Amino acid sequence: MVKIKFFANLRHITKTKEILLAQEGTVGDILEILLGINDEFKKVIFNENGDIYINILLNGRNIEYLNNLETQVRHEDTLYLFPPVAGG
Repeated sequence: MVKIKFFANLRHITKTKEILLAQEGTVGDILEILLGINDEFKKVIFNENGDIYINILLNGRNIEYLNNLETQVRHEDTLYLFPPVAGG
């Protein structure tokens, strides 16, 4: 099972801290599944240009430094989804 952990306002939207999915595939595939589960999720995952707005880590590594949405996700993996961080 793929474990997906949600943080901050993503927990509020999904109404859970984590879910388990039997699906393997790419990060993009997993996001498509999540969009099918919760319509409101699309508003926080993507910006108005369709680019990813949240931070996604696979087993603690940012997918931007892997293969981004094409990063492969296996059953023993954990995806961490964080809202963008800003401040100063």
